[in-house]
Amino acid sequence: MNPVTPAQKRVLANLVVLRYAAKKNIQTQKLNRQFIDTYKNRLSAAAARGDLKTQALTKIDLDACREMKLKIDFLIIELGQVFSAVAQACDELLPRETWLRALSVNESEWQTPAMHRYGKTIGGVVSVLNLENSATVGDSTANKPLSWCLQMAMMNAMETDPKFGKFAHDLCNKTLDGAFGDWKEPSVFQRLGI
Repeated sequence: MNPVTPAQKRVLANLVVLRYAAKKNIQTQKLNRQFIDTYKNRLSAAAARGDLKTQALTKIDLDACREMKLKIDFLIIELGQVFSAVAQACDELLPRETWLRALSVNESEWQTPAMHRYGKTIGGVVSVLNLENSATVGDSTANKPLSWCLQMAMMNAMETDPKFGKFAHDLCNKTLDGAFGDWKEPSVFQRLGI
């Protein structure tokens, strides 16, 4: 067994921290959505009663939660962008079995035909095969946090970068026999990420 270099330790630590941060942000996002729903219901109930004081206070809380939602959404997108760089470093510096273990990929998946075809890189395992945390039962976003962050980063890039968005749209249309219809240029607000 070869000794682990400081660079390998660093990139592995980055991967583990990134997965932890992604999972925590996804859990926070879910909790924030629950708060938004609660405040919407409270606001509706206060309006039905004509309770202006409760309406005003609830509106403040609801606005704060909506602002927090926006911050969390952008953090998740940023984590997806960072993952791309970390994934490249993992592919270059770490043995494959090391990053497969760090992603909690079930060992029964390691030698499947799909893994041999698409699982040569960490990006392929996470985004194409969706095998992150496959050793755990359940398919929630919290179980596959890097996959979710990467998907959100890709969606954001498709909306904010017209060239990338058109390329992805055309590729999907080619693959799915035109299911996405004609390309529409993103609005100014979409390009700003709003």
